[in-house]
Amino acid sequence: MRTVGIAVLVVAFVAIGGFAISSFLNGRDDAAVHSSAGPGDARSTAGDLGAAADVGVPGNIVLLYSAPADRQALQALAADVGGPPSPELEDAGQAVLVRRDPQADGVVAVSATRVLRAASPQDPQVRAFVESWLGDADDA
Repeated sequence: MRTVGIAVLVVAFVAIGGFAISSFLNGRDDAAVHSSAGPGDARSTAGDLGAAADVGVPGNIVLLYSAPADRQALQALAADVGGPPSPELEDAGQAVLVRRDPQADGVVAVSATRVLRAASPQDPQVRAFVESWLGDADDA
């Protein structure tokens, strides 16, 4: 009986120790993995991109394009990475919005604070931008 009591105490101490270590490590976790590192450049706050680039809720991404032929490829990318667009995703800062802007001169990917200019939707940096900044509400 004494051996069982000692075993129960050892298990309890191990469990408490594991919980303490886990709490300590989680408390020191820095979730902001790429705070300012990632594709694109800092976006000017002067609104140089126009109203079409308004992301609405931080975390959303806007993909601007000038050539009508780019629309389908950008919508496919948006659906692949962000899912089908919906008001709920926009309100949550989880949407990839595709908009035509004749002044875009190619493709312009926009987040709340970052911008990336590319010649075409096939540029791998466009996908990397969306994957990096989509849903990043700290990107405001």
